[in-house]
Parts: sequence; C-alpha cells; structure tokens
Amino acid sequence: MDLIRLETGLHYEIEHQNMSHGYKNSTTGKWAGLIAELIEERADLVVGGLTITAEREKVVDFTAPFMNIGIGILLRKPDRRSSTAWKLVLLPFSAEVWLYTAAAFLATAVTIALLTRITSRTQDKLDRQTRTPRSVRLAKGLLCFFSLVVVIFYTASLGSFLSADQTDGVARPIVFSRTR
Repeated sequence: MDLIRLETGLHYEIEHQNMSHGYKNSTTGKWAGLIAELIEERADLVVGGLTITAEREKVVDFTAPFMNIGIGILLRKPDRRSSTAWKLVLLPFSAEVWLYTAAAFLATAVTIALLTRITSRTQDKLDRQTRTPRSVRLAKGLLCFFSLVVVIFYTASLGSFLSADQTDGVARPIVFSRTR
C-alpha cells in the first residue's frame, strides 16, 4: 500500500470496519452502514461485497462489478433412457392434452356422422350421390383445421422435447447484470 502512495502521490487511510453493507431505514428514511459512510462524507470510497440495487444507485455511484455471483436453480433431470418408445412419443403433451384432443376428435367424428345421417334423409337419392351437404363439408373442414393445429403443436413440442436431451450436461448460472 505504501508503494501505491509513493507512486500516485495520494494520501489516504485504509480503515477496516465491520458494519452492514447499507440499508435504508424505512421509518426514518436514513441510510445505515457503508452507504451512510459515503452519503455523510465520512468515507470517499468503499470497497466490499455490495449488491447493486436500484435504491442504492439513487444515492451512490457504483463502478462496474468485478465479480458476479448468481443464484442458481437446480432441477433433477428425468431419466428418459428407461422410457419405452410409446412413452417417448406421448411425453411432449400432458395426459390432459391427450385426453382433450381425443375427446375433440371423437366429438367431431360423431357430429359429422350425425350431420351426414340427418342431411341424407332430407335430400333425394340422386343429389346425395353427387353432393355433400354444406354442414358436413364445414364440419370436415373444421376437423382438418383442428388436426393441422394439433400436428403443428405436437411437432413443435416434440422438437423442443428432444433437443432438451442434447444439452452437454453442464449447468450454467443465470446471471442478472446491468450494463451502462
């Protein structure tokens, strides 16, 4: 430290204090700890493990952080090696989604069958052989559209599901930092 003093020509004192990093008292509105030392000009510089918060940035200036420590969240990776092929095919959707999809397909098929039976009684035999009623065509079109939507969502879910297995197994922390 004396070498720094000789090289720079600065006169300074280093004082080690064991106090809180700095918090604002909610009742008085005054700061305590290291932040209070800076605000009340008892210190020109503070070095410590301070977390940069928006509230602290309103009253003091921070340098760029020299070290970031993030909070990590760990999850157990499911063992998919023991899964059968059918399980892997069904995993992209939950059981409820499969149940509702099957119910929707069944309801649409029953609706088409009922519409075909009802409209076939009202048309004469020649017309029935050449034309499909409008209501049946609409129901079939909706079934095709619904099927297309289900296939698109399944493909997207399956793609993300399978690509999640191809990670390298290294846990990386999520770091939230601000840049100026």
